[in-house]
Amino acid sequence: MERWKLTYANRAAMLGEMPAQYVTAEFEAATDGLDQDADEQTIVAMLHCVIEEHTEGAGVLTEAEKVER
Repeated sequence: MERWKLTYANRAAMLGEMPAQYVTAEFEAATDGLDQDADEQTIVAMLHCVIEEHTEGAGVLTEAEKVER
């Protein structure tokens, strides 16, 4: 598992229904062994899933940064 600093916004804001509320937090994702350049789409999809699970579908990933240990 690798740590990622993820920023997400409320989905309703992305649809223009309310003002955006951004949250940044660190999460773990099973991206070990994936190449950030070659596997970028796979990594982004995995991180979107982390936010989906964390927010029960109410959040949208807007930014991601890998946390070096």
